[in-house]
Amino acid sequence: MRHVVVGNSEGLNGESVESIFDSVDVVSNPSNSLRDGKFAGIFESAPFFSALPRDYTTHPKVDMAYKLNKPGDLPAKDLEEHWRRVVVDFSQREDKGKIVPNSTFTDDLCNWLVANQPISVAVNDDGNSELFKYVWERSGGVVYTKGNDMVSHPALTCQARPQEGEM
Repeated sequence: MRHVVVGNSEGLNGESVESIFDSVDVVSNPSNSLRDGKFAGIFESAPFFSALPRDYTTHPKVDMAYKLNKPGDLPAKDLEEHWRRVVVDFSQREDKGKIVPNSTFTDDLCNWLVANQPISVAVNDDGNSELFKYVWERSGGVVYTKGNDMVSHPALTCQARPQEGEM
């Protein structure tokens, strides 16, 4: 995951973002991860390919960094992926409420998706599929995953680099 978009009613702040990662397992290497059954861990020694841009905050306990974009703002185009590192941009609507189809923010998000071409797009909506369909019709991802909410049936994704033998 490289970019997360939430409605502005979730109370997004540094503390809430860091709490998401507080209980993540840290693993030393892929072999130990497989042996210990820790498939969602963060590798402790994967180096950044380049320095983090300013405005990113590092987690105090887990090797990850994040940026809270101003409400209504999306990350810059040409966002560096930071493969093997957990670097996440968080964006949220400017106004209160959930993300809905046919809004300026959602249209801007779809344009951002077209420009940045992520491999995977996951959408959690209220179950009626309107937001999912709207984003799917207006963006250019390869894999789309739909979930109903973040508690009972969230959209989950997994990426790999087949050029490095991953699957």
